[in-house]
Amino acid sequence: MERFKRTQSWQDALYSTYHIITGDPVGDIAGQLEIDAVALYMLYLVQMIASGLQLSTLQIIYTSDEVDLIQNLVYYIERAYRTPDYSMHRTSDKNDANRELRASSIGMVLAALHAINGFNVFGPAGTSSSVIYVDADAYHRNNTIFHTLLPRESNTRDTDAALLASIGYPAFAATDEELIQKTKTVILNKLMGSYGLKRFINDSYHVHVTDSVAGSPMLTQRQKNLECEWPIYLIYLSLDEKLMLCLILAIFNDDEEQSQKYRNQLKNLMITSEGMEIVPEFYFVPKPVVLLEQLNPKSQTRICGSRYTRSLFLQGQSLYCIQQLLVDELITVDDIDVIGRHSPSSLWRQYSSKGGASFKIQTSPVVVQIALITESRTLQSLLATYGIDTQTREQVEPVQIWTPNELITRFEQLGFNKKLGLNGRPKRPIGPLGTSKVYRLNGIPIISYPLMLDQTDFYMSLDSSVFINNLKNGLKFIHDNWNMTGRPTVCVFLRDFNVRRSHFRELFDLIYTLKTGECNGVRIRLGKLQVLLSSACSASLDFVKEDIGKILLPQIKRKDTREILSPREIRSFSMTSKKIISLEEANEEEIDEEQLKSLSYEDLERDFKAKILRFIRNILDCVNTIYSTACNGLAWSAIRYGASLLNKVVDSLAPSITTMLVKGKQVTLGIFGHDEVVVSSPLTPAEIKIILYSKCACYNIREAVLQQELVIFLADLILSSSHLFTGMLRLRIGWIIQAMREMMKLILNSDKCIESLSPSMIRKLLVQLLSSEFHELPEAKSEKRWLYHRILVGAVNRVPENFYENGKHLF
Repeated sequence: MERFKRTQSWQDALYSTYHIITGDPVGDIAGQLEIDAVALYMLYLVQMIASGLQLSTLQIIYTSDEVDLIQNLVYYIERAYRTPDYSMHRTSDKNDANRELRASSIGMVLAALHAINGFNVFGPAGTSSSVIYVDADAYHRNNTIFHTLLPRESNTRDTDAALLASIGYPAFAATDEELIQKTKTVILNKLMGSYGLKRFINDSYHVHVTDSVAGSPMLTQRQKNLECEWPIYLIYLSLDEKLMLCLILAIFNDDEEQSQKYRNQLKNLMITSEGMEIVPEFYFVPKPVVLLEQLNPKSQTRICGSRYTRSLFLQGQSLYCIQQLLVDELITVDDIDVIGRHSPSSLWRQYSSKGGASFKIQTSPVVVQIALITESRTLQSLLATYGIDTQTREQVEPVQIWTPNELITRFEQLGFNKKLGLNGRPKRPIGPLGTSKVYRLNGIPIISYPLMLDQTDFYMSLDSSVFINNLKNGLKFIHDNWNMTGRPTVCVFLRDFNVRRSHFRELFDLIYTLKTGECNGVRIRLGKLQVLLSSACSASLDFVKEDIGKILLPQIKRKDTREILSPREIRSFSMTSKKIISLEEANEEEIDEEQLKSLSYEDLERDFKAKILRFIRNILDCVNTIYSTACNGLAWSAIRYGASLLNKVVDSLAPSITTMLVKGKQVTLGIFGHDEVVVSSPLTPAEIKIILYSKCACYNIREAVLQQELVIFLADLILSSSHLFTGMLRLRIGWIIQAMREMMKLILNSDKCIESLSPSMIRKLLVQLLSSEFHELPEAKSEKRWLYHRILVGAVNRVPENFYENGKHLF
């Protein structure tokens, strides 16, 4: 689990199948990555504890070690939005091609995260130490990707019967009624059969394919109409709650007629064994009649099958028992869904405790609170001359203002457990929703400014236009996606150079707009931080195990050998250094043979290693100094050069690539004219960093960071202006940059190097390129308009409307 938190690799995944008697893992690790299985476990853990079982003689969670384990399971699943998995319906071919982002898995994760956030796993008697925390921004990203994928299951599957468990019982993850109806209509139209539902189209499981070779390109066509049909999904349909079309449903919706229809169909498929009704696992087409079934679908009688001989299909049988208990009115809906997920989302159960509160659906208008904090009194006085009231760090005491990295570092202690070998929360960025809360540590309020406004993290926010645009978009994002009790409170930390650049007027205009109480459709409350605390959303940091005095005192971070070597190594290094220095200062005749013997190979190696590390550190310090100087002067080419040398990576790079992939695009990273890497499934930030610096830095060192800018801008544009990407299936970042170079040379008649432009200018140039609007042509070049148009449109891989459909007909 610790490795998976870092890698999200199937090789490090938890097993999803265990032996019911021994508890041992079943099968090899290949194909076991099923995030929905872990999420289902967590969802029902909450259901069982909330039912009161925790207070009975059977206690589920009763040690702090188990609390830490559950907290780390949250970290395990919360990045499902960019973790390709095999899902509930993995195929027999367990290779990487079958791992995709799947709506059914993300939906189950979404339900688990919503249910467990703010939940006390010790029950009502628990304290803040047993409350589970979920990253609000991770929850939002899962929610966005889930609803973006629907009604599809994934890029390669139009639909999947597993979606029934995500949009209906037991997860009820979808909140858009129209999307729920559309998804279920697709499932019923494409998967419904006489013996139940197919798992998905062209499912090869237990299909007898004649006259074909496994792995043949035509294999999927030979499987058509032969897929196994599974009666278990008739039970899901009879239990379902939210579909409102004529095909719908069932007990949860009090639609007895539809429920009876699915139960009657299921009854005809049941098997009786020793007087007990058994739910068959699936029905398949016997090999002798395969050709007849293909010629005339649904004409042949299918045979009951099972993966495991002489064993009960536990999932189907347990759901059947639930169904019958509900039908006979021995239990109610609330007995199997204690936390009320079957209810409308606005009525989902809320938890409130000292440790935090659960997510909620906002029914009242959201007001975003903003506190303006200045870096110095000089800047405060300057802004005051324009009628802008601000505060300094000293003036907001005892409130502590942390940098985003300080907050991230403290959160690493959440879930840390030395005995179990759990390292707590991975060093993941905390998004704008997470930094809009006021945290309390031993009663002291702490707030952090958003990472998107942190100029020390990545250089893009040094551009005042980008800074202002990020602030506007961030406020809009927080307003539209706030799902917690209390008002979001944003700390805007202003530095001296924010008002000493060419865009300072834009910043002043924005602040004046904020003072009016509304900005970009967002209701704003601007005020002093101490006043805003009473209505702010708050959360506890009681899990932080540090001396409060050290946290509150200014910390001087020293960079010396002690950051690299352990205390034991330092002592050994000091003693060895003294020996070596004494030898260096001695004459050859004075060197004693015993002295030489006392210096082992390890001593010399350690000394050499320390000197190399010191040398490297000196070089990095020099690069950092030059980088800081370039940042102060906004020398963008030098800034990008320094950022690449320091191997900097912008925040939200991995989610941005995932956003483009979910929108049906492929992304390639690499320099124009050289090897490129095609990204067709989500990657971790570490994997993206390796690709960028291995494929770009060796040809053009600045482009390793320039391509990161393009990825961020493209992801933002594909969400806000998707029409710009019409006809583009593959976004080749290196080619787009080359097209921008050609555009500057051919159309804008500029000899400027694109690396010397500010990020805001890069964005404007990108929008103009994607818009294919070349109206400002010099008079002498107007006759070449179509030549330039074809050069640029070809470089961005745009094709005409219906190009692929016509190509298919032609083939």
